[in-house]
Amino acid sequence: MSPGQVSKATRRKNMANPTGKKKGLDLSDIIESWLRNGGSFHAASKELGCTQDNVSRRIRKAYAAGDERIDPEVLFKDRVPTNRAYDELIRARVAMDMHREAKVAKGDWRKTSLITKIKSPVGVIGLFGDVHADNPGCDFDLFEQELSRIDPSQNVFGIFNGDLFDNWVRVLAHAGQSSTDPYFAWIVVEELLRKHPFLVFILGNHDLWNTGVANYLVEFLRSIGTVVRRSGGSIVIQTGQGTPLTIDLRHIWQGNSIYSEAHSLKRAATFGFSDADAIVGAHIHKGEVREHVRPHDGRVQRLIQLDAFKELDDYANDRGFMSAKRHPVVWCAYDTREPVTSHKRFQPFYDFDTARAVAEHRRSKNA
Repeated sequence: MSPGQVSKATRRKNMANPTGKKKGLDLSDIIESWLRNGGSFHAASKELGCTQDNVSRRIRKAYAAGDERIDPEVLFKDRVPTNRAYDELIRARVAMDMHREAKVAKGDWRKTSLITKIKSPVGVIGLFGDVHADNPGCDFDLFEQELSRIDPSQNVFGIFNGDLFDNWVRVLAHAGQSSTDPYFAWIVVEELLRKHPFLVFILGNHDLWNTGVANYLVEFLRSIGTVVRRSGGSIVIQTGQGTPLTIDLRHIWQGNSIYSEAHSLKRAATFGFSDADAIVGAHIHKGEVREHVRPHDGRVQRLIQLDAFKELDDYANDRGFMSAKRHPVVWCAYDTREPVTSHKRFQPFYDFDTARAVAEHRRSKNA
């Protein structure tokens, strides 16, 4: 075996832990092997017995950190002209690569958020959406009443699916309807959420229109232990008993029909965009609850389109967007001990007392 080579036994041993961080395989070993192999990530990974991705990632991070052992002309020999004058350009390209890696690691709305706070296999989850608290048409009394029902000590939890505020951008305010100052609404909402925090908060399109409240909203929600997701999220609730409960939430789902407010959710279930126990949407300010049973395995999926708390909506009224008004909160009695093919696993109701009574019945029956 020639000097600098690693034996097959050593490679096999290193492959048991391909992170490249174990003793005898530190950053210096990786850099030396990479340089010895002419800047080939593939050859260095074979020699070291770790993954090519790991070698590439650690070399690039070392270069971005200013490690002078990394020659940019070797690192980017196939990408840019081998000229030291391009050093700033190369570092910028490395930064772009690192931001890309961070974005990929963050994932999109399908990335799972695991909830382990719920310890009881039986309880109630309230689904809220489209409060628009700073809009004078919001039925804030109703929102306050429904939010006050959230009590984790009694196994009653809440999930929010977007648009807590109007958050109209000032220069576009004339395009919508006049809103009260978000600051006044925020004073009241902040106090309510401290007392009755949501498990999960999905940022809707209005929440992303930053007027100075949205960014603080995210920071505040995280400070009280709420999971915050942008536009949507795949939620897994693990109670420790039975099969974890899965809820796919998006503020906006694609698809619409004059015959069903929940058409976009039915589309998601039918075409396999979601395998969750419940698929929840908001945004259109019209509500409906449906059920989808998958023909190939019998899995029951609840399709829940949430109505809004905006009782008086000038925008919808002026454009003729009229529909039968449904209660804006759907209270769901859950029982994770039930199989995914059971209609009793996740039962939606527009009335809180009914949902709670069903959950209590399930708890006492299976105690």
